[in-house]
Amino acid sequence: MKFKHWKEAENRSSEFKLKIESINGEIETMESEARDENIDVEKRGVIIETLQAKVESRNELQRAYDDAITAYDELKAEEERQIGLLNNVCTNRIKERVEIRDERDKRADIVETRQYELAYAHYIRSGDDLEVRNLINSQDRPNAGIFVPKTLVARIEDELMSGGMIMSLCDNVSVKGITEYPVVDSKTDPEQHNELGGLEKTQKEIAFSSVDMEAQFIAETLTTTKKFETDSLEVFWEWLMRELPDAVKRVVDRHILFGGQGSNDGIHGILTNTNDRFVATLAVHVLNFNTANVARAMLSDTASNVTFLMHPSTFFNSYMGLTGADGHPIFQIMTQNIGQPVYSMGGYNVLTTDKLPAYEAAAPGQAYMVAGDFRAMLLNFPDGMSPKITRDPYTQMKKNLIDYLSEIYVGGNITRLGCFVKLTKGPLA
Repeated sequence: MKFKHWKEAENRSSEFKLKIESINGEIETMESEARDENIDVEKRGVIIETLQAKVESRNELQRAYDDAITAYDELKAEEERQIGLLNNVCTNRIKERVEIRDERDKRADIVETRQYELAYAHYIRSGDDLEVRNLINSQDRPNAGIFVPKTLVARIEDELMSGGMIMSLCDNVSVKGITEYPVVDSKTDPEQHNELGGLEKTQKEIAFSSVDMEAQFIAETLTTTKKFETDSLEVFWEWLMRELPDAVKRVVDRHILFGGQGSNDGIHGILTNTNDRFVATLAVHVLNFNTANVARAMLSDTASNVTFLMHPSTFFNSYMGLTGADGHPIFQIMTQNIGQPVYSMGGYNVLTTDKLPAYEAAAPGQAYMVAGDFRAMLLNFPDGMSPKITRDPYTQMKKNLIDYLSEIYVGGNITRLGCFVKLTKGPLA
């Protein structure tokens, strides 16, 4: 959106703000209505659909609002620069302009300045937070936590919305706390359908896992930061803006796969699920070209987008040398438009992760591979894709003080019967 004058940008930002507040009120009302236990599941489903549309509309307005605020600052600064030139020849107005600038600086959000971005980069690289806190304290916020530069938060959100390795395979929602999903029956076993109460939608509470992203996490995740110690802060900050959002996406993917630290959720219930109506088990001691076909045959016919997930060693060492009955390799390699190889096996996609044990290293009874349609997993980001506000470790205060890069919550549940098979290491023959 192009603005010619800061007043126009200011007026438009005010309009956007009012609309955002109005939509937030509607969202709050609809969310409260959706949580009413007395409404039927179909109506709740319609409300949640409408709610998601409202949230998307609100997010679009928020982006427009942010653009208008940025334009306001830039146009206002340019006007002040031009007025400053006039002040060189109109000295009687210098005092007035200084007073105006001082007032503007009090209103400005220090987190949006380049000075703050570089101070934050120094904090991440060195662990020294003095400069960051001094900048915040300069705005009469002595008890504030460490704010994250808005440009970095926006980049992380954009990266998550583009989807990670596992996120891109699943269905995603952003409903706080509890969500609804239908249990989809396997067409081959109607008795299971009856045990689950027919096609009625079932309300489930999702167990959430959090990704903690404080400064120490960033320093540990970006292990190559040491090589930037002698570079300028500008170079380090630009590198951080490129690398950190992608690193966060990978960490969130790992949490979707295996839950939080110390969690036994497995791939949110797939690896540890003992209910064979949802997850079947195939015990294999010796891998051969037909193993993947047997696993695929065990899946429900509602599983259409099948992916095999395994350790890289399992695929490259145990599968890539296998051939079918016709003597041809059972795997294929394609190339994405970015030049990266994409692997498939028997016509199904293969993804690799070091969070599953390699076949040769797996203990008897341990799962080393998952085959399934990940659309049968519903992921919930209850606070959206943005980092969540949390308590500042210095003040332990919870609100109005901090926009700290802290946590992203994600949880998931299996929504369809028979859409996953876990392959476990079979006993010796």
